[in-house]
Amino acid sequence: MKYIIEICVGIDIAIFGIAYPIIITEINKIGDKYNSNYLPNIFRLEWISKEPKFKYFNFSIFQYILLTTITSFILLIINAKPWFGWDNIFINNSAELIVLLLTAFLVFCFLSWIRVVTLFNGNPVKLLKYLINKYQNFNGDTETKKYLLRGINDFAFYTIRNQDTHLQEELLGFYWDEFDKDRVDYLNKIDNLKCTKEHGFEELKNKGVEYSAELYDLVYRINLETLNHNNFLTKSLEYNSVSGWWLLGKGFNQVRISELTFRNLWDILILNLGKEKNIKSYWSKAHQYCNYAFTIYPDYEYGEIEPRNKEEIQLKQDERIRFLEFNYTLGGLLLQQNKYETLNYIFNYSSSSPPNYVLLPQSIDDIFYWFIRFSGRSNLRIEEIEVYFKFPNLDNYGVSYKVKYWICSYLCLLYIRQFSLHQYYTFQNHTGFPTLPEGKQELNELLQNIPFFTICLKDIMINKKLLKSVGLNVIVKEKKGEIEKHLLEVEKLVKEKLNYTQEVKEISSTKLEVFENNSVNIIKKALSNYDDILLNYDKNVVYDKSPKLVVNGAIDLMPKSAFVNDDIPHLNFDEVLANSIVSNSIDKYIPSSFTVARTERYLVHNENILNALSSFFNSDTKKEDIIIIGFNINYRLKEILEKSNFDILYKYSTHRLLKDVLFVLNKNDLPRIYKRDLNENEIKKHNLNVISDELKLYSSVLELNKKPKLKLDWINAGYKEEDLNSDPKVQIALSFIWLLLWKKDRRIVQIKISDPSLEQGIESDFEKILPF
Repeated sequence: MKYIIEICVGIDIAIFGIAYPIIITEINKIGDKYNSNYLPNIFRLEWISKEPKFKYFNFSIFQYILLTTITSFILLIINAKPWFGWDNIFINNSAELIVLLLTAFLVFCFLSWIRVVTLFNGNPVKLLKYLINKYQNFNGDTETKKYLLRGINDFAFYTIRNQDTHLQEELLGFYWDEFDKDRVDYLNKIDNLKCTKEHGFEELKNKGVEYSAELYDLVYRINLETLNHNNFLTKSLEYNSVSGWWLLGKGFNQVRISELTFRNLWDILILNLGKEKNIKSYWSKAHQYCNYAFTIYPDYEYGEIEPRNKEEIQLKQDERIRFLEFNYTLGGLLLQQNKYETLNYIFNYSSSSPPNYVLLPQSIDDIFYWFIRFSGRSNLRIEEIEVYFKFPNLDNYGVSYKVKYWICSYLCLLYIRQFSLHQYYTFQNHTGFPTLPEGKQELNELLQNIPFFTICLKDIMINKKLLKSVGLNVIVKEKKGEIEKHLLEVEKLVKEKLNYTQEVKEISSTKLEVFENNSVNIIKKALSNYDDILLNYDKNVVYDKSPKLVVNGAIDLMPKSAFVNDDIPHLNFDEVLANSIVSNSIDKYIPSSFTVARTERYLVHNENILNALSSFFNSDTKKEDIIIIGFNINYRLKEILEKSNFDILYKYSTHRLLKDVLFVLNKNDLPRIYKRDLNENEIKKHNLNVISDELKLYSSVLELNKKPKLKLDWINAGYKEEDLNSDPKVQIALSFIWLLLWKKDRRIVQIKISDPSLEQGIESDFEKILPF
């Protein structure tokens, strides 16, 4: 036992004093070889290197075992006698046995520790296989698994830097499995939600597959490494990353691409703008993906017209459009960056014979569809593109018009390209006129975008370097007139169909009824605001012939489409004329009639207004017979008046000169409204119909093209005939004549509040005011 203890002590001291410091040095080097910050943390996940969490100590398991073994030497030093008189071989040699057992355990742990350290500092392929196996079999917390994946990613970057083909073989299989696993998990989630009918199914289905942040970072970092290092031996790893193969998948039975994946793809393409080979790699992969990923065949029930998988077909179509949109945006980016040789490559790339350019327009229809999609005012996609798919040197917000210009210019370049394509099949017509939409709104949008199309097309045609690089210089030289004439013909066809569509459609009786009803309600409500200051007409009253004001209706023009069903919606078409009459006639002339009919006027300061008003009343005045009306009173004056004992009616007027004005009069002197019938000639001329007997309100909506005399009147009034013809108009009328009559014998007192900023004369002496 004596020699055994000496051997144990020697071993323990050797481990503690010699081997331990050497191994610690080796541990500190873990990750340096691979330039990894994650491998040291993964090393600490091994059972022998784990650090149990205690309040005051932070040692690894091996360190605790080593310290415990060294501490057991104290038992040998003390050499205490057995307690309670116990006397047997185990009790008498308990200290030596403890040291022996601890030393044996320490040696076992030390060898395990050495094995792990050797693994992490040894052969890269062996370590990678170990990490992959550990990652795939790990079922613990998510953060630990992320650390393992990040550590494996560091091997991918190391492989590129050191051109290690052995590591590449291991990594390729692993990463294909990882990306496929995320896609399969996404499909399983959709199936589970669909089966259980849980909330979120539609949202997840439309969202698309999103990979982990570690996988997105892997693809971006590999692209970065290939740009910084010459890569000759690890082409497969580079290609899968650069081409977007991992992110897109193989194309068969593919899942929806998420917006997050598109954004990461864009970042990769921006990174590779200076390396033409990488952009070409992406294009060839995208071409293959587009060929297969969006293919879906309708599945019909016997005797049914619509397929059972109608929703799936539409979803695939939406995915295809989104994918093409991304690649047209890429075309705009390449044009903006002057990557003309790359454009030439994508214009001619095809994997079939005869060629089929699936990522490029197949017809003029496609050209205009995409042009309107990117340039249309109602389309917000261009703002999203500005935010998430930034163009270098245009990375400030609010430059969407520049992004739009480059993408639309790329489409104009493709428009020219259509004239260079060969016809391989009888059904192909590369330069045929587009199929025009049926709706007026779509036709108008197309027509409004043609001038912008012309601008972009001219800019492309004068760029000789671009045209020569993409092989279209000869086409432009030979067919420039044909190309320009083709665009003019498209514009002509759009205008003709637009006019025809507008002419054949009849005015909607429903919209006409809505217009009449809302007009009556608006005008009736406006007039009711003056019920307390207007009296009904009395033929027995003697009226003054001089201050006679007229409140009347109005006639205006409006696009015919406003009154046609299934056409461009016009906001407030049923209210705009009535509101205009209220503002420009009723709320203007009824209040201003008081100014015209006044018999006295005074200019008074704010501070004196209450004294001035008091001057109109004495002991003989019947206050209930007197009315005070204030027009457009400011809030400070209103505060003063509301603190007084006077009952004041506050009214609003659109007359710009009627501000801070009070009128004091007897209630019997209020104006009387007389609603007169319209002249028969006027009714006949404008085809007017009574829509309110109470208001004596007439209305009509007439097509100008069917009323030549009315149309001539508008031309004589200054409207251009071509404008009236290009966009058919209707004449809308709301006609009435209201007379505001004042008694001949009246007293109407006007009090104007003085404004220091205006020259209004000397303030009146309100002490001279005579009471009512």
